[in-house]
Amino acid sequence: MRFNPSIHDFDRFVQQWGPEKEYILFGASPTCRDFLNFMEQFLGFRLKIKCILDIDSKYQGRCINPDDFGLETPPEGNGSMSFEVKPPEFLKEASGAQVIITSDVYRRDIVEILDGMGFSWWKDFCSYRDIVGIWSLKHQRKTVLWRSDLMITSRCTLRCKNCNMYIPYYKHPADIPLSNLINDVSLYFKAIDVVNIFHLVGGEPFLYSHLADLVTYIGENHRDQICQFLLTSNGMVIPSDEVLAALSKYDVVVNISDYTSEISYKTRLEQVKELMTEKHVKHEVRPSLKWTDFGRPSQSLGLSTIRLMGHFDRCTATYRGLHEAKLYYCNLNCSAVAAGLFLDVDINYIDLGKNVVPEDIVKFDLGFAPLGFITFCQYCNGCNTGVGNTIVAAAQLK
Repeated sequence: MRFNPSIHDFDRFVQQWGPEKEYILFGASPTCRDFLNFMEQFLGFRLKIKCILDIDSKYQGRCINPDDFGLETPPEGNGSMSFEVKPPEFLKEASGAQVIITSDVYRRDIVEILDGMGFSWWKDFCSYRDIVGIWSLKHQRKTVLWRSDLMITSRCTLRCKNCNMYIPYYKHPADIPLSNLINDVSLYFKAIDVVNIFHLVGGEPFLYSHLADLVTYIGENHRDQICQFLLTSNGMVIPSDEVLAALSKYDVVVNISDYTSEISYKTRLEQVKELMTEKHVKHEVRPSLKWTDFGRPSQSLGLSTIRLMGHFDRCTATYRGLHEAKLYYCNLNCSAVAAGLFLDVDINYIDLGKNVVPEDIVKFDLGFAPLGFITFCQYCNGCNTGVGNTIVAAAQLK
C-alpha cells in the first residue's frame, strides 16, 4: 500500500493502539505464539489480552496455551498464559473492540470477516507486525523487523521445478563469498536493532563451504539482536562436526523439509536427524507434501495498477531478502534478481550502504511501498493470496 500520512501516522497509531489497552487477537496460530513470545521475552511488552478468536471450531470454546497453537488436537491449557478461544461472532458482543490479526495463512479470510462486520483497518484492527514495528520504534526507539532471509548459496542437491527461490534456473550455481555475506550482515545489523527471525537459506545451506565461519560470525557479533536464528535444509547433506558445533553453540534451529514422499532419501534423513540429536542441535522436521505455485518471473499476471495494489496488500510474505548490501522487500524477488531472471529495481529494496532513516525501514517492512506494490508482484502469485495453485512439493525437473 502507499503511505498516507492522514491515515498511517505512527504517532497517532501509538495513541490509538497503546500498550496499556486490552486487545482481542484473531488467529490461534503458530504466528500468534511467536508474536506473544517475541513481544514479551525479547521486547519487554506484555499485551493485555481479552481473548483470542479463531475460525477453526476445534479451538473454539476452549482455553489453550499459545505454545500449543497449530497442533491438530491441542490439550486444554491452564495457568496465566492460557487464553479462551472464541468464534468470530464474539465480536458482535464486544463493543469498541480492537483486534490484532495474528495469522498470516488466514489473514485474507480474517480481513473479509472484519470488513463484513464494519471494522476499519488501523482504527478497529491491525496486523501483529504493525504492533511489533511501530511500538518498538515509538516506545523504545528501536528498529525492529519480523523476519529476514539470507541466501548463502545457490547450489542445491535437488532441482525442484517449482522452487520459490528459482534455484534450478541459476545458470551458474555458486556459494556467496564469505566476505560478502559478512559485509551484508554487518550493514544489516547497523541499520536494525532487533529481528525476530534471521534465516539462512539456499539452495542447500549445508553445501556452503564456510557455514561454520558464517554462523560463528553472526553468533559472536549479532546473536543478541536475533530472537530466532534459523536455517532450512532438505536433510540430504550430513553437516560436518564443525558446523554442528557452531549450530549448537549459537542456538540455531534447523528446519528440515521432508520431501521423502516425493524423493527417496529416508535413510539419509534419519542419519541427519540422529546426528543433530546427538550433537544437541535443535531441529524440527516438517513434512512438505504441498507447495503453492508462485509462478515464473517471465510470466506477467497482467494486473492493472489498482488490482496490483490489492494483490500486494493480500500477500502475507514476511520474508525480506538480504543480498549485496540491499534489503529486498521480498526474498523471492531477491533470488530472481540474483539468478538474472528479473530486473533489479531500486523501489523493491532498501540500500543498506546509505544512511537509512529508521522509520523508513519500518515503513518498508510493513509494506508501505512508493507505488503501493513492488514491481515483482506482477510476476508472482504471492503468499496466501488465493491466486497460486496448490502443487506437489519438490517435483523434480527431468
